[in-house]
Amino acid sequence: MRRISCKAEVIAIYWFIIIGIVLVSLVVTVMANNQMKVDMRNVEAKVLADKLIRCLMPQGSYFDERVFDKNLDSVKFLDLCGLKFSEPDKSEYYFMIKFYNIDSCADADVKDANGVVSKYAGTCDENGLIRQTISFGPKTIGTEGVFTEMSPDAGLSLARGTRTNLYGIRKSDGKKIIVHIITAVSKVKENVMYT
Repeated sequence: MRRISCKAEVIAIYWFIIIGIVLVSLVVTVMANNQMKVDMRNVEAKVLADKLIRCLMPQGSYFDERVFDKNLDSVKFLDLCGLKFSEPDKSEYYFMIKFYNIDSCADADVKDANGVVSKYAGTCDENGLIRQTISFGPKTIGTEGVFTEMSPDAGLSLARGTRTNLYGIRKSDGKKIIVHIITAVSKVKENVMYT
């Protein structure tokens, strides 16, 4: 009988050691995850760009004719797209949309920051603008170089954003158009979380 209780004591010791290892690994994992930063601004900038694209081209490859109205400013554009932001200077969102005649763009392959090759990206002549640029948000966010494009190593104080090129056709005259869309989000407090 003495032998059985000795085995039970040995098993109990191993059982407590296993429970201790599991608890220590659980505590270390939770502490490590609590120190990680999760930055949602890149995702939010991409979502904003997707909403703008759906607003510009609700029927696939054809642009909504209302976006070419000369009287359409950024406030009316927001209403057209169903987007609601605070005042432009106080907003933590920024977007800029430029419409070019595709013939005003250089016929060259260009690599973006991620190494993706695309036609006409950023090589359009300003004389080829079809309509006035639509922009919204504080100008300090949208100035070239102020926001970081999908860079996980950049400082948290900089806005994060994305650049998108959109190709389509204006239905009224069949004109081929390229649209450059820049979106940025600067919400640091709300969007950079420690999990």
